Amino acid sequence: MPIIVVTNELPRTIRRSVAETIVATLSNADGDWKVSLMADDKNNAWDVEVSGPDKYQWARRFSGDDRDADVIVEALRAAAIEAGKELYEPMEQGLNEALSSLAIQGIAFTSEPTDASKPGKSGDRKYIVDRVQLRESEIVYLHNQGALTTNGIRRYLLTRGAA
Repeated sequence: MPIIVVTNELPRTIRRSVAETIVATLSNADGDWKVSLMADDKNNAWDVEVSGPDKYQWARRFSGDDRDADVIVEALRAAAIEAGKELYEPMEQGLNEALSSLAIQGIAFTSEPTDASKPGKSGDRKYIVDRVQLRESEIVYLHNQGALTTNGIRRYLLTRGAA
């Protein structure tokens, strides 16, 4: 099940994080998926086009503050549900498996203090894993990639901001 995310027109500093968030969302979906993000700098917008199995097509423009991976994923998820498709296992189940994996390995983690750990608009709570702050989606992504280890987290941190 290949997932292709084309982000070449996005600013270089955020391409990787946007692509990783979308891939993590589609990682348990059936079939082939292609997501294309095109920047429209004149209008301060991104155009997102998605094609999937069974001739699934979806497109939407995101402008201003909506140009965010979490906002795009939530809209993609809502459109897929409306079309009768389930894109991913629920975040809670994936997060529970990932946190269990950390505990089994003996890697220390905690959520941020109570005020800061309230889910935001995307519902993505932040955790401190071995003195490093990671979002829920990053933890689940690393777990799905088999990289939720001390060395895997280190490699991820080295490349997270470099995309």
